[in-house]
Amino acid sequence: MENRKVKILVIEDHLIAKKIAITILKGLDCEVDTAESGREALGLMQTNEYHLILVDIGLPDIDGFELAQEIRKLEKGKSDLPIIALTAHTDNNYKKRCLEAGMNSCFAKPLTTENAQNILESFI
Repeated sequence: MENRKVKILVIEDHLIAKKIAITILKGLDCEVDTAESGREALGLMQTNEYHLILVDIGLPDIDGFELAQEIRKLEKGKSDLPIIALTAHTDNNYKKRCLEAGMNSCFAKPLTTENAQNILESFI
């Protein structure tokens, strides 16, 4: 994205995982907002525009699968905001569930610089 920082919403309730993601993404010159719950994320989406969402599957209120479905409903077909799952569960069943819920991809935690670069190159 020329002359504009990529704005990313990181939805993560685990403090260390959130700090890692923020540090890596800011190091890649991204602007980062964070939410600790699905409801907080939906609220942020009402007042902000994001280029990418990174979401934990195991959130305290609604899980990442349900949150992805809610985000897709909010879009009303106008755009396809990339939603990437970050999860400790890396088996194929979880990846399949992520895609079925409307996410674009699934990566294992913790986020690494290499994974973040791959995500940005693939989805932005």
